[in-house]
Amino acid sequence: PDGALSLALCCSQPVVFITHDSQKPAATVTVLHDSLAALPGRLGFETELVKSANDVNKPPSLNKSLCDFVFACLKHAKDFCPKLWSEGLVFGFASKAAAASKLLCQPNYPIGSFLLRFSETTSYLSVTWKRSDSHVEALEPFSPEELKSSKLEQLLAGKAKLRYLVKPDGSHQAKDIALRPLLQSGWSQRGRASLDGYVPRAVLDQDDESIITESDMSALQLGGIAEEVTLRELMGQDDSDGL
Repeated sequence: PDGALSLALCCSQPVVFITHDSQKPAATVTVLHDSLAALPGRLGFETELVKSANDVNKPPSLNKSLCDFVFACLKHAKDFCPKLWSEGLVFGFASKAAAASKLLCQPNYPIGSFLLRFSETTSYLSVTWKRSDSHVEALEPFSPEELKSSKLEQLLAGKAKLRYLVKPDGSHQAKDIALRPLLQSGWSQRGRASLDGYVPRAVLDQDDESIITESDMSALQLGGIAEEVTLRELMGQDDSDGL
């Protein structure tokens, strides 16, 4: 206004160029790591947690690299369980022992309670359920043919022994009620975690600390800062139960 020139600067999101599909896992984890470790108000790729690819790529408990593991989990979520993922019903990265402890240590979880987690060995979605007050079992993995012909939520609905879905926040709900919105044709992706594994970006206004969703960004004036979702928040899992 009045001939004054205003200059606005915005830090770009990380961009990784690849020349072959085999580089996708490493490229994906590079972006996720930057989202996890970026400093607030940072310039460029300044991070508070600096690690090389080798530092984060070879955990001793896995038979594959961390890059390959995370990429396989996100691809599985996108290809076979997008609705379950978007609704926040997947427990996250949890070992078999952690899943068993979760189901057995909560006396209010009835027989037939189950949770959905990413297997630490296959990186596919695994179903762990409470068979008795002292015993849990893992459901026989669904074959690729089953997953291609039927949606995962439909396969879960057909398992009578699975009765109550345990959610990442610790609450549990009757399976029929939890899965009903996902089985209806009117289910919408809008406002939920995106199918590529990302939660929609939000902007935190520094004055009143209110959260403004991506749909409100066009109306936001200068002065806000973009808040990225960390990998731990993305998976809904803390360090005590995760890999």
